[in-house]
Amino acid sequence: MNASPNQMRRPPNQPLAKKLAKRFKGKTAKDYFRFMTVPEVSPTNNGTEQQVRHTVINRRITQITRGQAGIRWCEPIWTTIATCKKQEQDVFDSIHESIIAHWSKQNIRS
Repeated sequence: MNASPNQMRRPPNQPLAKKLAKRFKGKTAKDYFRFMTVPEVSPTNNGTEQQVRHTVINRRITQITRGQAGIRWCEPIWTTIATCKKQEQDVFDSIHESIIAHWSKQNIRS
């Protein structure tokens, strides 16, 4: 029995189907399809994937993140590098400023 276009169907009795159905019922459900009504929104996340590509390749080559300690150290460093690159700031200077600010208990510049 097929449902009419105006009639909602229940998801299959599978955990992943139910999880997906729950996402589309929430307050942010309309955001999943925003790309259809807002031309500036890309339907893919290619831009984001390209930004983190170097990090993924670096992780695979160095394999430094095999343990939890490596992951905890690399995540903030890689985030800092990506942010500095995006804002066209010097990575070393930003990290240096952050360390000095931390030691002197001061805020860093914005």
